[in-house]
Amino acid sequence: MADVLVVGGGGREHAIACKLRDSPKVRHVFCAPGNGGTAAEPAMTNLAVSDSDVDGLVKVAKEKGVSLVFVGPEAPLCAGLADACAAAGLPCFGPTKLAAELEASKAFSKDFFAKYKLPTASYRNFKAGEHEAAVEYVNGEYAAGREVVVKASGLAAGKGVLMPTSVEEARAAVKEVMVDKAFGAAGDEVVIEQLLVGEECSCMAFADGKVASMMVPAQDHKRVNDNDEGPNTGGMGAYAPAPCLTPKLRREVEDILQRTVEALAKEGRRYVGVLYGGFMLTKDGPLLLEYNCRFGDPETQVLLPLLESDLYDVALACANGDLRSQVPEVRWKSGVAATVVCAARGYPGSYPKGLTIAGLREADAVSGVKVYHAGTKGGEKGLVTSGGRVLAVTGLAESFVDALGKAYEGVRKISFGENGAGMHFRTDIGRRALSIAATANVLVVGGGGREHAIACKLRDSPKVRHVFCAPGNGGTAAEPAMTNLAVSDSDVDGLVKVAKEKGVSLVFVGPEAPLCAGLADACAAAGLPCFGPTKLAAELEASKAFSKDFFAKYKLPTASYRNFKAGEHEAAVEYVNGEYAAGREVVVKASGLAAGKGVLMP
Repeated sequence: MADVLVVGGGGREHAIACKLRDSPKVRHVFCAPGNGGTAAEPAMTNLAVSDSDVDGLVKVAKEKGVSLVFVGPEAPLCAGLADACAAAGLPCFGPTKLAAELEASKAFSKDFFAKYKLPTASYRNFKAGEHEAAVEYVNGEYAAGREVVVKASGLAAGKGVLMPTSVEEARAAVKEVMVDKAFGAAGDEVVIEQLLVGEECSCMAFADGKVASMMVPAQDHKRVNDNDEGPNTGGMGAYAPAPCLTPKLRREVEDILQRTVEALAKEGRRYVGVLYGGFMLTKDGPLLLEYNCRFGDPETQVLLPLLESDLYDVALACANGDLRSQVPEVRWKSGVAATVVCAARGYPGSYPKGLTIAGLREADAVSGVKVYHAGTKGGEKGLVTSGGRVLAVTGLAESFVDALGKAYEGVRKISFGENGAGMHFRTDIGRRALSIAATANVLVVGGGGREHAIACKLRDSPKVRHVFCAPGNGGTAAEPAMTNLAVSDSDVDGLVKVAKEKGVSLVFVGPEAPLCAGLADACAAAGLPCFGPTKLAAELEASKAFSKDFFAKYKLPTASYRNFKAGEHEAAVEYVNGEYAAGREVVVKASGLAAGKGVLMP
């Protein structure tokens, strides 16, 4: 049994520590420094070591004999904690200082994107003393009709990105970073890039220095108030999987993440840990906004509840540089997770601390809910607030509606301070997801190439979550978001039964045989929407004799013909003789279904 050290003290680290503690291979989790939530968890102990004390963290990791150091925040990684762990022989899940420069310097990362042709917005970097040149660049961009974003290059606790709405505001933003030093040394270099328009998506991957195994995509809410109003924050809520990332876009993002890990290795910056890509989904495809070198917060609080694989196994395999052989497939649960952040009123501005927190036990008692602590600590009367973002209440369910419902049910049981007036939270987390949520499961009946094509096209719909194929084939078995079912396409009762069990929103029938056998009728009787004609309508294919009479009755243009029933062989031969005597050749067709072989062309 292994002991583990989790570095950090936020909601992200509480979620990481819980997921590691739940591994059957982990005996105890130490948190440095941890928070009020980790202090109260079983098999978890807080240590009085700051997450910025690299030497102290290495020392305590050796004293406790831990098998893994799992680093949450970016600052200790950018300060070289992973390097120090390596020097001490401690396996560490997190990139080296050199690899973490991908987050530590936005100027470096933009140049890196350009060098390796990773898709991103056009940009220019400006160093200290180049204020006038930066302003001139801004003026030129706006003169050309292009808006910009101004970014402090260094670490600024998530607050170094300014989004002006006019050229005047853009010039003021450049001055704020470069002259007024609003972000201190983080603004010694500034990145000015083109404003991108689209949906933003958080796409993270487990990386072992060679491969990037992408997690389910997530989206967070940065603004403090409903309707995305008010100042930016560290994040007021999140949900996963993000329905905006269609399977096609996901494949593009996976390629970018993998190319990034390979390019870093080529640069001598072997990347181990979480590679967190912030992507803008534009009309030109997914474009990189930036990379972070750790889990997002609060995205972690929705991603880890959906992780089915053992986090300890995954992290240790990455630290050992051998993810593919040790964990051949990182597995994820079906369903949805949503989290709502409970913040101190006033955040991200000034806010009170030391407010008593009530209702935690009741919130945690809600089925499918877990409350992760961020800004909490123990007080004389129990837990009190100690930060801006205090808690993240996560709901786990099979649908967005239910996951959000559970999260908000938990939130409503919690209060800060006297009369509950000290707590603030957004009431519209997940609004965008609900409008486009991929909530539909679909059953495709059949097992040929036609059905493979149908299933792929349905799977690529942003409204489809999963495609079941009965029986499917080797191709559908290998597709993401697709599962074969051991039900024959001729088993009408079995198909209806499995469609109901899987709760599908649509049955899409490929071959003719089940339709001619009445599958659509059986679906209708069971209340299942079916794309395919009833048995009566399918007679158009089931009986060529019927179809020819139908064409004639409704004057639909077709070849001249005669139908002949069993026992009318001599009459049929006489008709053939007459046609050829008149100089007309014929085609002979079996009227019923003959698997495409019933047409003879003499």
